[in-house]
Amino acid sequence: MNELDQKIQAALPADEAVALGPLDEPSVWQQFTETLKGRMRWLILGTSILMPAFGIFAVVSAICFFRADNVREMLAWAGGFGLGLVAATAARLWVWMLMHHYGLLREIKRVELQLARLATRIKATAG
Repeated sequence: MNELDQKIQAALPADEAVALGPLDEPSVWQQFTETLKGRMRWLILGTSILMPAFGIFAVVSAICFFRADNVREMLAWAGGFGLGLVAATAARLWVWMLMHHYGLLREIKRVELQLARLATRIKATAG
């Protein structure tokens, strides 16, 4: 937790600090497991299984490229390497993008909670 987070935590009343939860950023593993609890968990799970498969395919294609005897085989294995590399990279980027998306949603919900509490305080003092 950095200085700003500590100042925010100190400025909040005790009940609001408990409702908001910890202000520090969850670990990468916690963020990943959070994505598995979302609406697209089956798609993320499938992508997480295919990601290493595409990586392994890229490595095998690279090895076979150097063992190929003619140019036609070399081109085929080079294409396989490129396909595996692009697919693994795209899948990884998509999962990371979703992890950041869920993190942003978490922070927006905290702001919404603060606004709702502020609105109830304003209504209580005005009414």
